[in-house]
Amino acid sequence: NFSKNSLSDRFRLMNNKLFIFCELYNKINGLELDLKNVINTIGNKFSFSYYPGPMFPAVSFGLSTSNRYNEIDYLYVSEDNDTTDSRLDIKYNSYNISISDNYDIIGKQTILLNLFVSEVKDVLENDKIRYNQFYFSPRSYLKNSSFSVFTTLNKYWESNTSYSRNYFNAGKKYNENSIFVEQYISDINFSIIYHNNNFTISRAKTGISFTYGSGDQEFSYLSANASLYQIIWSKIKLNWNFQIQRKWLEDAVINNSIFTVKLLYTL
Repeated sequence: NFSKNSLSDRFRLMNNKLFIFCELYNKINGLELDLKNVINTIGNKFSFSYYPGPMFPAVSFGLSTSNRYNEIDYLYVSEDNDTTDSRLDIKYNSYNISISDNYDIIGKQTILLNLFVSEVKDVLENDKIRYNQFYFSPRSYLKNSSFSVFTTLNKYWESNTSYSRNYFNAGKKYNENSIFVEQYISDINFSIIYHNNNFTISRAKTGISFTYGSGDQEFSYLSANASLYQIIWSKIKLNWNFQIQRKWLEDAVINNSIFTVKLLYTL
């Protein structure tokens, strides 16, 4: 019960080092509805990736915008003075930036930086609040930034370190009946990986992670894990996994542990 028209193109420039993609689209939901009740979405997407060569960092960028709306321009009021507001006008915007590079400091490192931002705007928010004190706006804002380093020390040992920071809010606080949610989350991870194609250990991994959240809910997670992958015969493989986690959630402390063994047989 919808239709979509789009125009897109992708091409390469600068000796195939620059890759570009762009799209314009229009989508209609509710083809069988009255014209005013039909939900229209118009939007565009643009992205590029630039790979200058092995001695320079690679850069990627993406941008997306859209507007979702209908053509209803009135309120419906019943005989009991109940108001129904079906008007819709929502705008979405998001962008993403990613930078990666390789270094040879202690072993070989691959470094990745990433930033993602998304925002939802409710164009009719203030007008809808006037007629409905319980109205929950779909507006929201999200920001995620992350940094990771993957290191290959030699043919046996690897390590992975990552850090991310997230911020999110939704709704709007305009009276005692309204809802506004705000949350910060930080996460750090470190793991070591060992490779060896012998009977005892084909692949082993151990790591530790810590997560902290603040805002409407405050919590902390500390977890450690270990896994082992073994090849018994060419057709029989074992996958061991053990994980422990300790959670601090407001006034509660919760301990969890998981141990699994998976047997894989190839016919």
